[in-house]
This record gives sequence, C-alpha cells and structure tokens, in this order.
Amino acid sequence: MQQANILFTPLAASLNTQGIKGRITCHSIYSKAINLCVGENKLLTIQRTGQGISPFGIVLTEDEFLYLADELSPGQVGEINHQGIIFGALNIALPKRYLDLQVQTNGEVRRECFFRSVAQSGGETGLYGDLAQALQTPLNSELIEIQRRIIYWLEGETVSWEDLIGKGPGLTPSMDDTLIGILLMIYSDCRLAQRLQQSDFFTAEEFRHLDKLTTIVSVNYLQCAAQGIFSTPLLHLSRAICGYSVSDEIKTKRRVEQILSLGHHSGADTLLGVGLVCLALNEYINKPYIK
Repeated sequence: MQQANILFTPLAASLNTQGIKGRITCHSIYSKAINLCVGENKLLTIQRTGQGISPFGIVLTEDEFLYLADELSPGQVGEINHQGIIFGALNIALPKRYLDLQVQTNGEVRRECFFRSVAQSGGETGLYGDLAQALQTPLNSELIEIQRRIIYWLEGETVSWEDLIGKGPGLTPSMDDTLIGILLMIYSDCRLAQRLQQSDFFTAEEFRHLDKLTTIVSVNYLQCAAQGIFSTPLLHLSRAICGYSVSDEIKTKRRVEQILSLGHHSGADTLLGVGLVCLALNEYINKPYIK
C-alpha cells in the first residue's frame, strides 16, 4: 500500500531560497537545522521556529521540524520543483511568505554601546577565549593583523583573507564567523557605502574558490554576507547598533545576548568581527586625511 504524502507548511523563508530547482540531497541533520544541498554546494536550511531565519533558511513549526528530522536521513535524495521540496512521501510546500534579508545601511555604528553590551553579556570565542577580553586593547598580534587588514581595505587596498577562511573549530569555522561579523558592520555603517561600491571585500580568486577553503555551510554564509545578506538575528543587531535612542542601547544588549546563544562559539566569533570593525573604524575615521 502506497504511503500517503505528508505535507509540511513553512512559516516563512528567506527570499534567497526562491526559484531554486533541481536534485536535492539531505546533507546533515542537527537539533535546530536540517541542511539540504542543491547541486554541488548550494545550501538550503530547514530551521526550527524560534531561531530566526538564516540567509538560506526555511522555517517550520517545532512539531513539523522534529517529525521531518526523524523521517529524513543524511544522503537521502529528493527534488525541489514548483510543488516544493520532495523526499518520497515527504513534501515541504513552497513558502507563502518570503523575507528580504538584505541589510540596510542604518547609520553610524555606535561602538561604545556595543562594547558595553559585550562586557555585560560574556561569551567565549573559538580561538581567542573570552570575547570581552579579546576585544580589549591592546589586542593580541593576530587580531591586530586582522584590524590592520580591515583598515587597509577601507583605505582602498586589495586585501587577501584566504589564510583566515576556514580557520578554527566548528561547522562554520571560527574565523569564517568573524569575517561575517566584519561584513555585517561594513554593510551597516553609512560611512562605508561608497567604499563598498568601489570593490568587493573578497578578491575574485578567493570568492571563486571558497568551496576549497572551508565547509559547505560556511561557503553559503560567506557568499551571502559578501552580498549583504544576513540572518535575522544579525539584521536585528545591525539596526540596534546604529540607533541613537536609549531604547536602541537596550536593544543592542538584547541582540548581543541573542547572538551569543547561536551555536557553541559562532555567536561570540561573529561579535568578535563586529568589535574589530568598531576598533578599525575608530582608527580609520580619525586619521587626519579622512574627511
């Protein structure tokens, strides 16, 4: 007797997932995310509600997510078409609600507000220990070097990040998360809009070969971040950190705490990148030749 189709109805999805078709494979299953691979390295992530939406995320209710996670297996092959994502009798309908996760240039980053929030919230990075201590000046030599590269890029230099991509522990290696945090602030601060129009953050060679440098999950996050597309928790931080009211400072602390809850080290590693841009911007903006 043929098994009846089981329909899953997404609550929402990233606009970045729209229009994708073809063979799809279940890559990996975790407690909060199911990673699906389209082609060689295009990722879609089925997410459990309450975690925000990733740049390539599709959100299910908790019950539907848990049922799907039990029924699917890594390596299982299906298809994504005009009807949805289909694995045999499992059918994830196309979302009716899509969110545009392109970051908006929100104003000037308020560095002191951010650093106060980090100091009050804690967090452990994957490579440099306590987040608040890692961002205290003087920085250690590796973080000084990253800060210098950020300043060089802001000054119009071509900078290579290849030695950092894929470095550190995690499904998204620590330094990849830090690079995403750097890109979030570069796209968020209105003073940097012109610099983004002049050249890309990654060199063309780096961007083309990301899949040879890091994990498939990180490749997708970095590709999106390089285009200014971020998860909803990071977009919320971007809006709060560039605000000017007392309520925005309260929101910044709340958003920092939310991001610190993401992954084992991922949140702290991402906030490390945010902090490095805050420090680099302060030095860059205050140079005598910067108007």
